[in-house]
Amino acid sequence: MVKIIHYLVLGVLALGAIYYVWTKPPTINPMLDRRGADALAMVQTHRALGYPTLLQAMTEHVRSMKERGLNARLDSRALWRVVKLGAEQRALLKRAADRWQLSARASLRVLKVARTIADLEQSAAVTTGHVAEALQLRCRSSAQ
Repeated sequence: MVKIIHYLVLGVLALGAIYYVWTKPPTINPMLDRRGADALAMVQTHRALGYPTLLQAMTEHVRSMKERGLNARLDSRALWRVVKLGAEQRALLKRAADRWQLSARASLRVLKVARTIADLEQSAAVTTGHVAEALQLRCRSSAQ
């Protein structure tokens, strides 16, 4: 019985090795993998909006995110430094807070989500659309 189990395990390992060699997983070295080499060339040569290359744009974006930190971890002071609301955005947030009886803490969470939406759209400022979308997400999640 032990020999049968032993040979079954060896068979499964052999089949796994054959499958591994047959599927050829991607390599870390881009010079050995044509798709990796193409992706690396694109990142290093294609232009990005406002930057000479995509690589420089991604590096700058990551650096700015590290400096500011995650939106979810911002305290209220840091949040107000990052989110500059105009009169229209403030009025929208106030109307929503009055209508749905949002607490100050809930309003801050809405602003954090609005800042994240703006970041995803690579927008420097939080617009009325960002606040409205964050409010929609908030009201939809509280209704469930």
